[in-house]
Amino acid sequence: MPTATALGAPNTLRLAKRFFWKECRRLSVLAAGVSVLAMGLMLLVWWFTPRSVDPADPLSVIAVGAGMMLAVAAAATLFSVEKEEGTAELLERLPRNVLAMTIGKIGSASVIIPLCTLALLLLAFVIGGDIADSQQIPVNMAPRVSLFLLEAFVWSLVASLACPNPLVAAVLGIALGSVSLQLGIFATIPSVRGFTPAGLDAAAPARLALAGVGMLVAGWLVSGWPAPLRRRRAVVAADVEGPSRRRHWLPSLGWGLFGRYFWQTLRQSWATGVVAMLLGLFLTFISVLIPEGLLEANRTWRFFSGVGLLFAPALLGAVVFRADQRRDAYRFLAEHAGRPRMLWLARNLVGLAILGLFTALLVAVFLGVWLFMVGVPGRIDFVYQYSTTAGVDFLRVVQGLIDGKQLAIVAATAVLTAYAYGQFFSLALRSDVIAAMLALVASIVVLGWSSVVLAWELPPLAFLLPLAIGALLAAWLRVSDWMFDRRGWWRWAAPVAALLAPAACLLPIVPAERLAQVNRPTPLIATSGLVLMHPEVRVESVPPQVGSWHVRSGVRFDELVSQTQEEMRKGKEVADAYARLEAEEVAFDEVEDEGDEEPAFDFGLRTVIRPAHGRLDGDALDAFLRLSRVRCRLMSGHGGDLQKIALMDSTDAEEPIDLDGRLERLLACRRVSIQGGENLGLLHEGSFSVYLADEFVDWANEEGQTPERIGKAIRGLREAEAMSVGPIGHLMNDRYQAQAIINGEASPQFLQGTDPRPRVDQWLAYLANESLDFERERALQALDLLAAYDAAYLGEGMRALTSNKPALNWLQRYSIDDAQLVGVLAPDVPQHGAYYFGDLTTIASARTSRLVSQVFNNQHVLSDALRRWMAGVAWRRAERVRLALIAYHLEHDEYPESLEPLVGSYLGREEIRDPYTGEPFGWKPDGFDLPLAEEYRGEIVKQIAPIGIPALWCGGGALAAPVKRQARVGKPGAGGVSDDNRPTATVMSLQPVEEIYFWPTGAFWMPAPK
Repeated sequence: MPTATALGAPNTLRLAKRFFWKECRRLSVLAAGVSVLAMGLMLLVWWFTPRSVDPADPLSVIAVGAGMMLAVAAAATLFSVEKEEGTAELLERLPRNVLAMTIGKIGSASVIIPLCTLALLLLAFVIGGDIADSQQIPVNMAPRVSLFLLEAFVWSLVASLACPNPLVAAVLGIALGSVSLQLGIFATIPSVRGFTPAGLDAAAPARLALAGVGMLVAGWLVSGWPAPLRRRRAVVAADVEGPSRRRHWLPSLGWGLFGRYFWQTLRQSWATGVVAMLLGLFLTFISVLIPEGLLEANRTWRFFSGVGLLFAPALLGAVVFRADQRRDAYRFLAEHAGRPRMLWLARNLVGLAILGLFTALLVAVFLGVWLFMVGVPGRIDFVYQYSTTAGVDFLRVVQGLIDGKQLAIVAATAVLTAYAYGQFFSLALRSDVIAAMLALVASIVVLGWSSVVLAWELPPLAFLLPLAIGALLAAWLRVSDWMFDRRGWWRWAAPVAALLAPAACLLPIVPAERLAQVNRPTPLIATSGLVLMHPEVRVESVPPQVGSWHVRSGVRFDELVSQTQEEMRKGKEVADAYARLEAEEVAFDEVEDEGDEEPAFDFGLRTVIRPAHGRLDGDALDAFLRLSRVRCRLMSGHGGDLQKIALMDSTDAEEPIDLDGRLERLLACRRVSIQGGENLGLLHEGSFSVYLADEFVDWANEEGQTPERIGKAIRGLREAEAMSVGPIGHLMNDRYQAQAIINGEASPQFLQGTDPRPRVDQWLAYLANESLDFERERALQALDLLAAYDAAYLGEGMRALTSNKPALNWLQRYSIDDAQLVGVLAPDVPQHGAYYFGDLTTIASARTSRLVSQVFNNQHVLSDALRRWMAGVAWRRAERVRLALIAYHLEHDEYPESLEPLVGSYLGREEIRDPYTGEPFGWKPDGFDLPLAEEYRGEIVKQIAPIGIPALWCGGGALAAPVKRQARVGKPGAGGVSDDNRPTATVMSLQPVEEIYFWPTGAFWMPAPK
């Protein structure tokens, strides 16, 4: 019998050329597919990339990644595809010319891969707008990109020679390349924390050496290729019809042909399915590891760390019909009257069974780890340690169950959808590598849409499940034409329609669903404290309804919105009037700064203001006083220069001081500061509280002062305080600013500055608001809902804090979660939960307008706003008490022993009470035998008054009392004195609480004139 070598070996170059063009034809198709996917991803990234960020960087990363993907796919199929398709058996019988075969195969890959990568890089720079800098590609990027491509190709080539399965070879090549890359980096820089560009470049020699080792291994493997193959029985569907002693029991169970299909699928595909799932999990791990490794170079990569979460079900679906596609085994089924849809059902039942078992196993492992982590002491977040009632805990549990249920349904539906698309590509494409690649891309798209469904709280069974059904239906419609090899583009019409119809039907109903989520009534705001500040507001009562706030009466939110808009409208008019008055009455002079320490140093010029006409008087003063009495919000902040020259007039005049006129000026300046302070947000608590406080005391001590005039000042300060809108008003200011951002009239904080660097999620939220009209409309409604619930919370807090026994636990909270926002004063929630579940759902739905959550997120400042408001109330009361004490001293030539004598003549009974305790402020007319000071952690922060000064004090939320404290004097390191050698002093302190400067308690000293 003649041997195969008797035919003689053809010319090496001629044979290499044949292999070269054969592989070029195959790889060109693969390169075209990779390029189309890369270009689509580039356009998508370019569209969603913030305009302030150079898109060339992420686009070039996509181009290089696509080149590496092509290198992996090409190398993984160069040799393993010969075994997969059975041509290796033919090559065994031909004259062996390993050199020609190797030159042809590797030569074709060496041409196609660099050309495709270079074209994609040029396209990235064109799309990114940096085509003028494209010369950087060969100069700076060529060595780095070439090394990446070499690593991916070499290690995938080793896997292709060692493994007969192209899909397994591709994943194994990725694993080997990743390990080689990390070994090279850690061998060069053992302490490296991430894949930084500097680290990659520094490790280039080590990486190149490891790639050389890979080439040697590949050369050794290819020298013996093709090795004699062990004869394997062809995997064809004849097994279904052939006799088998192991399957005689199936027909007795009534399964018939379907039973044989099912058993054949289970016997032949269970191992492949398990391997596909394991490979998918490995790729998921890699997709998380690489972005986290790049975190040190660019924090944006963290956003993409979960892009491969659905790789495992997608790969499982991509091998469902692999056995039928190998060597066209499906044709045997067609020739033996196979039933295509029964085969489709059998293959998918086995695939879904494997998917279900793996998913259950992973969920069990995850739950076990989670329970272990939660069970460790100290793992619970401290944010929720200040639970107020059992109702809040009940709502919190319910919220967790609702969120967990939504996440579980979305995850399960997304896994099924990724599998469904994978099985369609497995049926539609003969190459399992290309089918796997498309399945992975589809899984990323499914993950993105699933994230949108989860983030927007869309019903997953309505917005995800139809996609899975459509993909399964598309395969079911295609299976008959596939089995009987019917060709023609029209035969793809029904499967393609089944794929696209769900998306075409679901996308139009998303706007209606999103708007319906926030079409809810706003809660009423409790009137305690609010009516005192806004006497004109209208109080309404409503019957309790399911899904409504538990306050039965209060102010409608739209009333607050209307009032805010009116005050802002007036504020614009008043600001314009202030601007005109400043232009007429304020002059500016530039004077030289004095530098007595360093004569050679140029201190330059500084600007000082002065009255343009000598003094602010006459009609100008009348206009200033009249404008200061308008209740409005100066969003533009005018009036500050007028205050300066008004006070300058009252103090610098040579003639005797007009006490009445000076009082009018002081009160006007206080009112203007309140007008200007109203443009601040929740973290503001009237710096106007202490503004001009010393000036009022100096005025009250002027010669010729009378108790009646001081009483007039007290009434004026009381009226000025009534102009303040308090924390609810500041909240409405925050709402107004957020509304301007949503309407495109202002930029969010993360887009401001000379070089803004928004996070990816911030930019996506902003882009959705800018591009989708329905999302902007929904954002405005969501903003009103969140503002209304925050206002209701503040109203309840003000009610609790202004009661006869203030509930100081309102001042001890940190961040406020939705359960506290809804049920903080609802102890009967477990019995009447229906009243509050609707509120909980409404708030959660409103927060899914992501731009609103980013620009109007007050959960961490609501309690702080109440603390600051309470501190402001206490200070303003004490300020009036101090003036009343001065008036009493003028009338009786001594201070009272207590504050009770002030009631009636100067103050109301509520005004002498410390709002934190409901008792009168602390008062010591003879002062203390120690100096008064603010002390913090053994340091004297501020010296308040010397020994023997009459003192008024407030203990604040900590209910602090005067105590003797030893504290260090001076700043650390001042005058060369070390911290340990600084002198100490004994002082009277009201601030023994260590956390006071983190969460203000409102404690303060207020000395009175001696």
